Amino acid sequence: TLYLALVLSLPSRNATERMRAWRTLKTWGCAVLRDGVYLLPCGDVHQQRLTDLGAEIREAGGQARGAAGSAPAPQPGGRFPRPV
Repeated sequence: TLYLALVLSLPSRNATERMRAWRTLKTWGCAVLRDGVYLLPCGDVHQQRLTDLGAEIREAGGQARGAAGSAPAPQPGGRFPRPV
């Protein structure tokens, strides 16, 4: 399965922006790979959403990077299988 990833970091002093970004990602149904790493299935709508949010995060003084890649499908609850 192909995924888009957003890796982000926001300064701790900007709690409002951190919460807004987190709520936005949660609303979109992003899977959390680990703290600050969010995944969505590959697609034009998701690509645009992550690009726009990344720009907003950078404007707020944070860092955001996007990437695309493949991974196993998440298990129920948004968890990804651990490699053996």
